Amino acid sequence: MLADPALRQFDVQLPYDLDLTASREPIIFLAPDGTEVSRAFTHGAEIPAAIALFKTGNGPIPVLKQDGSVVSSTNMVSPGDTIRLFVVGLGATNPGIQAGVLPDPSAPVSPVGSTQVEVGGKVATVLRQALNPNWIGVTDLDIQVPKLASGLQLLGLQTGPERVYMIPIWVTN
Repeated sequence: MLADPALRQFDVQLPYDLDLTASREPIIFLAPDGTEVSRAFTHGAEIPAAIALFKTGNGPIPVLKQDGSVVSSTNMVSPGDTIRLFVVGLGATNPGIQAGVLPDPSAPVSPVGSTQVEVGGKVATVLRQALNPNWIGVTDLDIQVPKLASGLQLLGLQTGPERVYMIPIWVTN
């Protein structure tokens, strides 16, 4: 769970197989003193979010090159390059996997739904989306950078009607 007191917002990742048939469900927060606070929350079936699994000096959402280096203003990508994002919230998988369990590295597990990606307003090809064998619930999303002008571009993710995250990436030709 991620909390942002300034926004009075909590972001919670729930197991994909949790049965939430209503669009608003109650959730109970426990304060350190044991006080209970119950609030309704809104959820979606699949709402993707890119996450930072480690800290960098280049912003909160690292976009990685194939060599594992972070894309930045001094380490740009070119059209045709493959980049990787770490994404959560892509929903059910095939084959199904028990919530809270790492996938077997020898048998790839992928989200059932497809993820659409745009970079700089152009459709980018998703080359691979599979659960990462080292982090529970995290999908490796490998993307081919489309032909773009040089400079700072924004990357957006979409699954179904939910379009989220404008992630900055630096491109050079």
